[in-house]
Amino acid sequence: MTRLLNISAAVVLLCFFVWPFGTLLRFYLALKSSDAAVVERMVDWPSVRKSINEDLNQTAEREINKKINRSENAAEFKVKLNFTSISIANTIAAKIASPEALIFLFNQPTKFHCFKDLRIMPEPVGPADCQPSKNELNSDDKKEFSLRGPNFLRIYEKTSYLFFTDLFTFKFEVLHDEIPVVLTLRLRTYSWLLTELDADWQKIIYSK
Repeated sequence: MTRLLNISAAVVLLCFFVWPFGTLLRFYLALKSSDAAVVERMVDWPSVRKSINEDLNQTAEREINKKINRSENAAEFKVKLNFTSISIANTIAAKIASPEALIFLFNQPTKFHCFKDLRIMPEPVGPADCQPSKNELNSDDKKEFSLRGPNFLRIYEKTSYLFFTDLFTFKFEVLHDEIPVVLTLRLRTYSWLLTELDADWQKIIYSK
């Protein structure tokens, strides 16, 4: 009886241990196949929106300070806030926190400025730079699913952290197309959900 209980406990612990890994794999496959419905269910959107908003505001502050310093050094105080202003950063965060945006970010991280809902920048984007792409999809569009799975060796080489930070929090730090990205999953009732998305937004949004 004791042996059976020990085995059962070991199985439960093992299942709990691999659970977030399975969630990340499902999330990866949903992004790769542009399945917006699945992505929608796997994200805690208010939490993700808040984390992106905080990151963008910090990026905006750094950019503003940089421009101020440059202007002062040049003895010419001209600060162009551009789209790094705080109010626009809040708007951008709301637009990024959507299934379509995350799918686009996954597929074309260095061309995220071309995403349809981010066409609010004052500088026009050249037509050659932002041609319509099959990755810029409506919520009910999906790419043809491929049986080819993720390249685990390549992911491993680009991963700096992939494990629990506490009993109910799991973190994945990876270099995606030379852009550092951190995904934080937290256990919410009966499932793991993405609650934070941290990235080098300066590099993502200004990549051209």
